[in-house]
Amino acid sequence: MIFSMNRGLHQTLIGGIESKDDYCLYRAFRIARNAVNEFKTSFRREKNPGWYVILHALAILFFVNGLWQVLRWFSDFYCWRG
Repeated sequence: MIFSMNRGLHQTLIGGIESKDDYCLYRAFRIARNAVNEFKTSFRREKNPGWYVILHALAILFFVNGLWQVLRWFSDFYCWRG
C-alpha cells in the first residue's frame, strides 16, 4: 500500500520531463521559475520624482532644526540653573 502510494505520488503528481501531464508539479514549478526569472531580469526600479526628493530634503532640514532647538533649550536651561 505504501509503495503504491509513493509511486503514485512521485510518478503522477510530481511527474518529470517525460510526464504527459501539463499540470504536474515538475512542469508547473519550471514554468513558474522561468516566469519569475524573466520578471527579475526585466524589472527596473522607477526613478523618484523631483518633489519627492525636495520634500525629503525639507523633512531632514526640519528635523535638524528641531533637534538644534531642543538642544539649545536644554543648554539654556542647564546654564540658567547653574
